[in-house]
Amino acid sequence: MIEEHVWARGVKVLHQGMASSLHCSIASVNEDGTPHVTPIGSLLVTGPSTGVYFDVFASHLSRNVDRDPNVTILAVNSSSWFWLKMFVRGRFIEYPGVRLIGTIGPRRESTQRERERFERRVRLLRRLRGYDALWNDVGHVRDIEFAALNYVRIGRATRHLAG
Repeated sequence: MIEEHVWARGVKVLHQGMASSLHCSIASVNEDGTPHVTPIGSLLVTGPSTGVYFDVFASHLSRNVDRDPNVTILAVNSSSWFWLKMFVRGRFIEYPGVRLIGTIGPRRESTQRERERFERRVRLLRRLRGYDALWNDVGHVRDIEFAALNYVRIGRATRHLAG
């Protein structure tokens, strides 16, 4: 279990990364042992060291985690303003990203609460054509149990950050 204060800060960095790029990346292991990275925009934090993502498009990812449930999720704050401030100051005010290492559970029906939380996140996009193309059917999720959280560290620019 990840310590509560570490988890809280990590979730903040995760949300900043997802807000700036609308997704995070999830790495799984292919059958031949090579890595496979998939963008996902539907990750929700559900509690201490836990989350879910909507298992809609990523059939390759689904096959991989059915065979080997170990994954790493990477979220990086890609906001131009965030990076410009780092270049002006010479250091980051917060970690630029976070890696969440964990295991994924079997595919299951999403709950009404999970669907409502996700709908709130993407509600501004609901009237656009792309919404239906991406999120018309968010009926299934997979639970994620996180065992470790590692911040993205970039030399001197993050050395002063504790945690």
